Amino acid sequence: VSGGAAGSGLDVRCTTLDARGKVSSMVAHVPKDELCRRYGIQPRDLRKLDSAVPTSVPTILSRRNCIILTMLHLRVVITAQEVTIFDSVGSEDSWLKGVFIWSLEHALKATGKAAHGLPYEFRALESCLISVVTALETDLANVRSHVVELLAHMEDHIDRENLRLLLHYSRKLSVFQKRATLVQECLDELLANDEDLANMYLTAKAQDKPRADDDHEEIELLLESFSKQCEEIVSEVETLEANVRHTEDIIELILDSNRNSLLGLDLRVSIATLGLTAGALVAGLFGMLLNRIEESPFAFPLVSMTTFALAAFVTSFGLRRLARLRRVNLGWRDEVRQLQVGDKWGMGGRRGGKGGHASTTGAAARRRRD
Repeated sequence: VSGGAAGSGLDVRCTTLDARGKVSSMVAHVPKDELCRRYGIQPRDLRKLDSAVPTSVPTILSRRNCIILTMLHLRVVITAQEVTIFDSVGSEDSWLKGVFIWSLEHALKATGKAAHGLPYEFRALESCLISVVTALETDLANVRSHVVELLAHMEDHIDRENLRLLLHYSRKLSVFQKRATLVQECLDELLANDEDLANMYLTAKAQDKPRADDDHEEIELLLESFSKQCEEIVSEVETLEANVRHTEDIIELILDSNRNSLLGLDLRVSIATLGLTAGALVAGLFGMLLNRIEESPFAFPLVSMTTFALAAFVTSFGLRRLARLRRVNLGWRDEVRQLQVGDKWGMGGRRGGKGGHASTTGAAARRRRD
């Protein structure tokens, strides 16, 4: 790949594999105009290959002479005779691309039965999709192990740190589900376009034997296989998210119950304080206004008993009102109890008396009672 001006190139590391699966070149600066001439594509098609543009949305573009794939850590251009992998300089996913290049070399070197009758471009595309699915499965296994361990630990102990981790993994699962769903949607969208599927037979077009729009069984089976794998990953992530949501709901119920218990304790203390205050009121009245009974031997016991009785009455009245307010009645229990009583005494038969069977049942029930 020839060099060019710094302002007109892509600041990426470019690795090219030839038709025999060998690395033919590695450069750190690729001019855009050279890429457009080499692959016969428009500059807009290179937008996903630019290191300055994030590749959050996976795409597979079928062009006249090449296939442009941008998924997760991969940005690849596939032709009928070579594969070019683009890697941002200093990318954190460079080690993933190193493993991908190693597996791609073995796939491209395969011939005969080892190639399963697939042309060069399909073997390269299959290696790309295997790398994508493997990356998703690795991330899923990592997140799943942490989530399962955290949920098992929270069954016995819930604290602030566990709640923070639960929120962290919940967000991580949401992001991962979005990534996996986008990959699946990308594959399904490509499967729904017969023209793009037929255009992906680059070797056939290079041999002047283009495929018809409805003649794409090999590539369709290939893409369907990986689409099903992505669907399984998305389903498993949804299951994990459902478990996390259920745990969050249970934690909210527990916290609400604890909060209600604290509020109930506060109300009980307030009611007890009110009872004691009522008793203190009598003591105050006794000290200020009850004259000429200090000499009576029954005055102090009588006033004391009256004070305690008043305090106990106020406290018990307040606690009963509190228990009545806190009682939860769903309403349907009384209806079910009434239906059970009605069935026991034959009420159900009389209510359904429009039919002969109901009337007979009601009559039989009345005869048994008689």
